[in-house]
Amino acid sequence: MRKFAVALLAGCSFGFISIACASDLPARMPRKAPAAPVYVPPSFSWAGFYVGANAGWGWSDGDGTVTMGGVSGPISGSGDGFLGGVQAGYNWQMGNFVAGLETDFQGSSGSGDVNSTAGAVTTT
Repeated sequence: MRKFAVALLAGCSFGFISIACASDLPARMPRKAPAAPVYVPPSFSWAGFYVGANAGWGWSDGDGTVTMGGVSGPISGSGDGFLGGVQAGYNWQMGNFVAGLETDFQGSSGSGDVNSTAGAVTTT
């Protein structure tokens, strides 16, 4: 019985020693994750003064029939020319609402021809 008691005491002692040794280890220091770069998009606003321009070219072709004094005849026409203009304005932004004033000037140098034959009358 004495051998059994010594073995039991030795087993319990080694068990407590290992637990005591484990509790004496230094604690792990928590590591913080590296801070991720924070992207802040630039603030956008519609407020302010603006100016712009536009330019283009226009053209047209067409044909049909015209009736003059009870007499019908063919009609055709064509034209082309420069189109352009400028615009300017100012906007105020209040939250998600935008109000503003704008003015524009537009012009055209378009010209064309119309040809018609109705009976004996020819128009150019």
